[in-house]
Amino acid sequence: MKKILLSALLLLSAITFAQGPQGISYQAVAFTSGGNPVVNGTVGIRISILDNSATGTVVYSETHSKPTNAQGLFNLNIGQGTAVTGTFSAISWGVNTKFLKVEVDPAGGTSYSITGTNQLMSVPYALYAQNVGDNALAGIGTGALKSSSYAVIDNNKVHVFSNGAWYTQTATSEIYSSSIINSNGNFAVIDNNKVYGFSNGTWSTKVCSGEVYSSAIITSGGKFAIRDGSNVHIFYNGSWSTQTCSGEVYASDIIISEGNFIIIDQNNAHAFSNGTWATKTCSSEVYNSAVISSNGNFIIRDGNNVHGFNNGVWATKTCSSEVYNSAIINSVTN
Repeated sequence: MKKILLSALLLLSAITFAQGPQGISYQAVAFTSGGNPVVNGTVGIRISILDNSATGTVVYSETHSKPTNAQGLFNLNIGQGTAVTGTFSAISWGVNTKFLKVEVDPAGGTSYSITGTNQLMSVPYALYAQNVGDNALAGIGTGALKSSSYAVIDNNKVHVFSNGAWYTQTATSEIYSSSIINSNGNFAVIDNNKVYGFSNGTWSTKVCSGEVYSSAIITSGGKFAIRDGSNVHIFYNGSWSTQTCSGEVYASDIIISEGNFIIIDQNNAHAFSNGTWATKTCSSEVYNSAVISSNGNFIIRDGNNVHGFNNGVWATKTCSSEVYNSAIINSVTN
């Protein structure tokens, strides 16, 4: 028996043009029960849009039959499959919340099994904005989306509209909306082993040691952190900065707060703020449960020491006995 694991649930474009077909790009990876990708096969998928809850009324459903590549990856556009229930263009995105249910048949047929149901967030509202007026860009500009920057996918190019001007990045292969990650008006575009970062009218490229997946990118406050083996690359203010760790970095090793990052590296904690790295070496291995974050600041429990990070600088307080989380009270300044 085979199963499907979703690599990134909702993967979308900021803009869809009224003159063209509506759709939401979606990407997933198929794995066998033994954990191996379903390579170069065919997967049957049924997509349903549910109204108001994860068990709500099906307002639209469609089916797809899609090939997988050598990594088990498949792509599809929700809204452009074979319709079973309703029509995609008639979905009232502005009324009630909407949920996405995905059912799959790894053998490529129609014997579907439920993979999961998740609430749709920003994508439907981009589509809702499209219906506001005749021009998609004008509709989005009315406030349906809060971002002031938009990314438009054009085969192997990405055009970003930001602060009244267009900026284009050309990739080595076709770009899907699943390849684009956004945060606070900035964008990161994945192109095999490269990531193009966009901020303040500037594109900057980071070449990684292997192929980059969206799950390896963590965002915070318009900044992007890429896990790349033992390296972490952070995109800040139009440029990349790298921290090399003693071993492979996992998602649980990265803690974020208001655009700042901490990378846990055995007994070291590498903090990134305002383009600068600062390392604190602790007396023993650091676990993420020992790190407390708030308003871009961090506290690390280290035996009877407490290390605080603020504005790029570490400061240590030594206590009379071991410090526990319950002994730390946070007061946030508004």
